[in-house]
Amino acid sequence: MQIVIDIDDSKLWEIKNEPIKKNFNIYELANYIDKGIPLPKGHGRLIDADATALLSDLCFYTIYTGIDKAPHVDARRELAFAPTIIEADKEN
Repeated sequence: MQIVIDIDDSKLWEIKNEPIKKNFNIYELANYIDKGIPLPKGHGRLIDADATALLSDLCFYTIYTGIDKAPHVDARRELAFAPTIIEADKEN
């Protein structure tokens, strides 16, 4: 199972870089995990769509042509080169 969790940068640094102390709160860590979002089995490649030029290209196309739908080929090209955040689940 893959889970996406939202954890403070300082807390993540602390977990990675400092040895576990007597006052380490395992319940706090468990809480971060509990609030995580499980990814479905067989999910595709997860990308940062905002990091691509996709949105600006589509907006540019719409504004300057007056056509509401940009050619699907351009959108596919942009998506293909979008930075991968999490690789696809290839087991399923």
